[in-house]
Amino acid sequence: MLTITLVRKRLRSGEYCEKCNDVHHQLEKSGYISHLTRIVDADEANPVSEGMLLAIEHNVTQAPFFIVEKEDGATEVYTSYLKLVRDVLQQIDQ
Repeated sequence: MLTITLVRKRLRSGEYCEKCNDVHHQLEKSGYISHLTRIVDADEANPVSEGMLLAIEHNVTQAPFFIVEKEDGATEVYTSYLKLVRDVLQQIDQ
């Protein structure tokens, strides 16, 4: 089963980064949000939050990012929302 995890950055202020908010809004507007399996926070105030650990594990230094786990066990990380849409989300809807 294909799983898609969105990792968003929560700033020390408690707010999400502007780009994370923009991407989340685009996901909702397009309806693609229904294809996400999980949404995880990388909390700047908590270096051992699940999202921070995923960022370290996948060597990602920017947010938001997406972790796509395919049926064959392969994992791909997308740091571009548009690339995720083109390569993964549009394929689901076909």
